Amino acid sequence: MADETKNTATTANEQQQAAAAPIENAAAAEGAAVPAEKVVSKELFDKKISEMNKENKRLKAELAAKMTDDEKAAAEQSETLQELKEARDELARLKTESALTAAGISAEISQKLSKAIIENESESIVSVIKDALTANAKDTEARVRREILEKGSPSGVNVSGGSTAEKPDAGIELVKSIAKPDQCVPLEKSKWF
Repeated sequence: MADETKNTATTANEQQQAAAAPIENAAAAEGAAVPAEKVVSKELFDKKISEMNKENKRLKAELAAKMTDDEKAAAEQSETLQELKEARDELARLKTESALTAAGISAEISQKLSKAIIENESESIVSVIKDALTANAKDTEARVRREILEKGSPSGVNVSGGSTAEKPDAGIELVKSIAKPDQCVPLEKSKWF
């Protein structure tokens, strides 16, 4: 049984290689250099995939015909368990994605992060979080710049170097006048000396 599968896989690979060979031979005949990668037209590729799928279906049908009732039940149970596992993984991914989105994480990042969490890949999780923080920093910077352009600079900060539109605080002006060196009295001349 395994020999038939190996033979079929080998035959399919040989067919793909044979299909790619005329393209390489045509390029060589024209005097052009043969590309490093083998290139097959989409039509030919689709045709070969279709043939392989038909052969796979035929082999599965032959295998099913040769199986006993117990083997068929075991195969069906195995397929059902695989589908159940995939459904559970999908449900867990969707729940995780929903929770992340509800927490304020963008949909794109929550999809990537939930996939990494479900697959339990720590390197992917760290990578996605790093990307999320970078994207958040860029978004925040863009939002602040947009707000400054729309509303002007925040009060108390003078970006342009000119006077601000708001009146300065009287307390701050008093402190500034006290701190001016030309108005300061040397310690020897002060009444506190």
